[in-house]
Amino acid sequence: ATARARRTPSLARPRAASAAQRDTTRRQPATQGGSVAATSRRTKCRLPRAPGPRGPSSQTPARPMSTPSACVKAFAAVAFALSAAANGAQGTLATATIDASLNPVETPMGVAVANSWIVAVRGSEAECDRIRKRIDELRKDEMDAMSMHASETIDFEELCFVNFAGSSDLADKIAKEPRVKYVEPNLIMTSQGRKRKVSASGESPPSWGLNRIDQSDLPLSKNEPFKPDYSGEKVTIFVVDTGINVKHEEFDNRARYGPSFVPSESDAEDRNGHGSHCAGTAAGATFGIATAAKIVGVKVLSGGGSGSNDGVIKGIKWAIQANKDLMDDKNSNSKAGVLSMSLGGGKTQVLNDVVALAAKSMIVVVAAGNAGSDACKYSPASAGGDGRNNGPITVASTDKYDYRSGFSNYGKCTDIFAPGTDITSAWKNSATATNTISGTSMATPHVAGVAALMLEKHDYDLNKARKALFDDSVPGRIEDVRSGSTNLLLQVPLRNPGNPTPMPTRPPSNAPAQVCTTQSDCMDYAPSLFGPDWPLDKIVSGKVAAVAGNDEYGCSSVPKKSYDSDEIVVVMRGDCQFFTKVSMAESGGAKAVLIVMSSNDPIFPPNYYGNDSVGIPSLMISKSDGKDLLKNFIGKEVMVGSPTLMDGGGGGDGERSDNKRRRRRRRKKSSSNNSSDENELIGTPDA
Repeated sequence: ATARARRTPSLARPRAASAAQRDTTRRQPATQGGSVAATSRRTKCRLPRAPGPRGPSSQTPARPMSTPSACVKAFAAVAFALSAAANGAQGTLATATIDASLNPVETPMGVAVANSWIVAVRGSEAECDRIRKRIDELRKDEMDAMSMHASETIDFEELCFVNFAGSSDLADKIAKEPRVKYVEPNLIMTSQGRKRKVSASGESPPSWGLNRIDQSDLPLSKNEPFKPDYSGEKVTIFVVDTGINVKHEEFDNRARYGPSFVPSESDAEDRNGHGSHCAGTAAGATFGIATAAKIVGVKVLSGGGSGSNDGVIKGIKWAIQANKDLMDDKNSNSKAGVLSMSLGGGKTQVLNDVVALAAKSMIVVVAAGNAGSDACKYSPASAGGDGRNNGPITVASTDKYDYRSGFSNYGKCTDIFAPGTDITSAWKNSATATNTISGTSMATPHVAGVAALMLEKHDYDLNKARKALFDDSVPGRIEDVRSGSTNLLLQVPLRNPGNPTPMPTRPPSNAPAQVCTTQSDCMDYAPSLFGPDWPLDKIVSGKVAAVAGNDEYGCSSVPKKSYDSDEIVVVMRGDCQFFTKVSMAESGGAKAVLIVMSSNDPIFPPNYYGNDSVGIPSLMISKSDGKDLLKNFIGKEVMVGSPTLMDGGGGGDGERSDNKRRRRRRRKKSSSNNSSDENELIGTPDA
């Protein structure tokens, strides 16, 4: 029922203000603490603008404000699945279904819990208690106060937070209180993984990711076991996720349950599998890195893969205190902690502040997100970018050919790359179950595991271990890192590093695929996160076809054999979910589907959160490219594949350079009309 509810076409992602709107944006005076809020004259909605990833030194922080009720559309009992990435969590996604019990609504910052807010307060817990009492006092006048949950304090050493229920008017009033830093909607976070297949233990070899991080260059070694010089002994890794299958044989009785901060699931069992998979990569006996580390599952995401921001914050606070208690306990044999968070959602200063606080006492590793976009648009990913200097470490994903994974976010808020495509690890179903999935969720625990090894090597000194993690990584190995990204590939620490393997010539099939009408005229695209993958080792070609009938959106049923078996259907985005478009085309006999953006916004991977399946691949292309295909190429051939394959596999460098020049011209042309604000939440809505 929740999957059907999510298919409501009106649940489109919020659009940013146009350039003209931004030009007329007026700024309100800075409040105490130097915060400001931007207000659009057209919509009367405050558009949150968060501080830069490196704090006030990079830009003056703007005050994230509460969202007026006119700007928040409540969709009762709607389970809106936010994939932060792409947004989120981006092959087919490991389904992240937002529980209807969270009462999700759409806000300019992302999907949030309805009428739920988090206020950040400077000072001690006493200050938060004062604000909490003030909230309760003001709420007496609200009609629904009796049905709202009580306000709750979550305190840290330098900041404390109050989670409260109430109207946007109440949130605005609280934002003006002394000592209040900001007020934000209580956003919803989701897991950041892509589902592949479940298999029994022993059917798949240990993940290629282990093979890649113990050698500086390709090709991957064959039949050589993963045996790092350290094992993460006396380190505890806190996996803040969906819980852990502690009975899995991968964990050798080293894993234990932490608490659950999911109201609908009071037990700490992993009902999703995502948390167990991440834990297995970080510290599993077969698929993991830190094979002697202890693991604690802190459950903040439900079996559907979603959870509220206040629950995530509580989980982080618990992990900080638990790590301190373990280090103070002489009988615990734990000398340092690592916090691993493979989750994400809309950009929120609350979560960014909390992970930054956690990084003062632990090594904190977070996922970049799976939108194929700028990581600075999401949280906690946007807290990264300065991991070398004791901040949270944001991890982007690579494939086994040393390319940035197509779904992976990138940019100045990322710190490092690690394997994240087709990673095999533990799963929830039994003590032996495994799963092979993809995502920045899978890259993150690689770094968490190596962080545990670094801590052991450097006598559990946080600063030295962080520095060594970056110093020992290898630079310049990853292709297509995108602007702003640090081109560093994770490596395990060695006592006696050997000679590096010579860098080979990459096979042609590994180049990122494109949609091309000729060998020299190609366009960028984003592959869908559902249905079969586009193959990398061969060209997929077919004739361009418009939608059968008069429905340019491809949402209506069409008779069988409406399309020839070699036709690739071009449909416009809108009116129905992506899955419906592909399913309708498949029923008519089409070979594949190209979905065209309805605006000049950046392309993103189409997604689907239901349980049905389709048998043909699909992808997203830009509005300008789609119009070009429909106008000039109906009945003509289009090819999907790597440019080197289209060039015959040899002498393709010049041709590829020409392709890149053409694509740059396309992007430059379209960017002039692009009205996307840099803080817009760009994700993979399902329509």
